[in-house]
Amino acid sequence: MTDPIDEYVSRIERACGEEDDYVVVLRYERCREALERILSRCRVEKTISGIMTRASYERVTLTLFPTGKILLKGVGDEGEAENLLRELLRD
Repeated sequence: MTDPIDEYVSRIERACGEEDDYVVVLRYERCREALERILSRCRVEKTISGIMTRASYERVTLTLFPTGKILLKGVGDEGEAENLLRELLRD
C-alpha cells in the first residue's frame, strides 16, 4: 500500500509566523483528485468563487487553493501535518 503523502504531496513547508502553520504543495498531476478527497472529508465553511475554499477537519482549519496549495492552521508540528494529510487522502 502506497503512502498518500508520496502519492499526492510534493512538499510540506512551515509557514512564517508565530503559530505552527504549514503550507502543503500538492503534486500537479494529482492535484484535482487530492483536493476532492480532502474536501469530501472536511466541513466546508466558505468558498470564494473558485479562488479558495476554507474548510475544517477536527480542530484544524484548511485553506485550499485550486493551484494545489493548502494552508494548514492548528497543527502542532510537521509530523502531525503529515498524519492529518494521510487521514484526509486515504482511500
